Amino acid sequence: MPLEIAEIDIPQIRNTFEFENPFLVKCIDEITFINKSNKIINSIYIDICDIKIKLKIKDSTGKNLIFSDWGDNPDCQRELSQSHAQGFNSNNPRSLIIEFKKEIRPREKNIIFLEYFKEFSQIDPSQNVLQFLLPASSSRFITLTFAKNYVTRVTSKISKNGSDELPSIISSDTEGVIIRNSIFFYQINIQNTELYKLLEVSFHNSMTSNDKTSICVGFFLGIIALIMEIYFWSGISNNITSLSITAVTNTAVISYLLVSRGWISTKYPDIMVDLSGPRLPRLFKNPVDYSALYYLLILLLFLVVIYLVISIISVPK
Repeated sequence: MPLEIAEIDIPQIRNTFEFENPFLVKCIDEITFINKSNKIINSIYIDICDIKIKLKIKDSTGKNLIFSDWGDNPDCQRELSQSHAQGFNSNNPRSLIIEFKKEIRPREKNIIFLEYFKEFSQIDPSQNVLQFLLPASSSRFITLTFAKNYVTRVTSKISKNGSDELPSIISSDTEGVIIRNSIFFYQINIQNTELYKLLEVSFHNSMTSNDKTSICVGFFLGIIALIMEIYFWSGISNNITSLSITAVTNTAVISYLLVSRGWISTKYPDIMVDLSGPRLPRLFKNPVDYSALYYLLILLLFLVVIYLVISIISVPK
């Protein structure tokens, strides 16, 4: 069947981002469109603004639709030379042609779903930004569903249409924008996208303050235990009692580190964590591999325990 393409109108887009973990997001773009032409069509043309991993496109019944880059399809090129459809980002070079399994009549409203994944930086949180060029539709709904167990901080910035100013943080006074926020999700409702040209949503996933404190306690206990070894090795308290106390202390610290490591890794499977927060000083410039640091402390303390046991055995009775 030859492709019949015509201009479409997009009254509404709903973007849903569900965090499967702090760095992998399942995305669903729900696009409501209307055939603006006076002819029956069986395909539409849209632009996409970035790479979409494992992209699938479905209709309102959940059936998969066939899609391809319009530049690879001679029928698309011929049709698009006569009629150019409205899409996500008219400045983006990558455009898709989506073929339907039914005819779409003039003024008929339809919905398609783009399902894909996005990956974000684990090392540099400043790169974790979602950008939306406006207006791509008359209204825009954006929902972020946060990853389980993590604390997610979201900041939204928007720039006005016709203005050269940098995007400003969205507040309660921002015209035509409604924000709903909780510990589980973050929603933005832009009722009149014609007022704006760019929306930026940045996010930062971190552990809870209590869990950060637990990790830091493990670090401090390990360091204190190592300092105790240096004190006893200096010869000031080199007797069987002090050696026994140090061995027991080291064993207790190792047990805490092992239990804490296992519990944290189960709750937070992504081992790179940011230990900064309002209740804690910024201990490291970037997220750290706390697991590697824990193992280093455990190894050092274990070697010290072996040395202490040998020393205790060798002390004359």
